[in-house]
Amino acid sequence: MNAQPQLPPPKVAPQVTSAPSIRQLYWCDFPQDAQLPEFWKRRPVVILSFKNTLHGAVTVVPCSTQAQP
Repeated sequence: MNAQPQLPPPKVAPQVTSAPSIRQLYWCDFPQDAQLPEFWKRRPVVILSFKNTLHGAVTVVPCSTQAQP
C-alpha cells in the first residue's frame, strides 16, 4: 500500500469580521475539490452554532438557491 500523506488544507485569512450568531444567513465558499454529491460551490448557509467566536468550527446548514420539486 503506497498511501500518499494527506496535506493539510491551505490557510485562508478569514473574511468574516464579526462572530456569526445563531440563525444568521451567510454565504459559504465550499471547497472546489469536493467529490460529488458533496457541496462544492458558493451557497447560502444558516448558522446553527450558538458559540459566538470568530475562530474555530461553526455548525451550518447549507441551503439551495434553486427551487426544489
